[in-house]
Amino acid sequence: MRRMAQPIRVVVADDEALYRSALQRTLTLMPECQLLAVCKDGQEALDVCLADTPDVLLTDINMPRLSGCELVVKLLKHAPDVKVVVLTVREDEDTVYDAFRSGALGYLLKTSTPQEVIEAIRLAHKGEAKITPKIATKLLQDFRRGP
Repeated sequence: MRRMAQPIRVVVADDEALYRSALQRTLTLMPECQLLAVCKDGQEALDVCLADTPDVLLTDINMPRLSGCELVVKLLKHAPDVKVVVLTVREDEDTVYDAFRSGALGYLLKTSTPQEVIEAIRLAHKGEAKITPKIATKLLQDFRRGP
């Protein structure tokens, strides 16, 4: 008899109602996903994640009450196994570096397709990174420039 794989438990945090709805629809395309909660700000997401630890957190950077980076730092202090994927419109280097320094594993722009978001969740769950090509290019250019 074949054993069923455990679902990937996901929490979404974004202050934009339309984007939260779009992410919910996207996650319905992922049969192995169990959506635990959809949160409207960073503090709500932290409370939810600490009460019922997800496998993956999808979070925006700019949110009320607690920014995405603050959320990631506080969450990983208490639940270091949670994998975090940032979904944002921010593509400036400081924000990208802040997100990775905070503990994010993936970084996608909100222009990413549903398939890219799903791939990022699956990769993060395995401990692998997914970075939007535009962001990866910026990181490589910055790396090549040196200190």
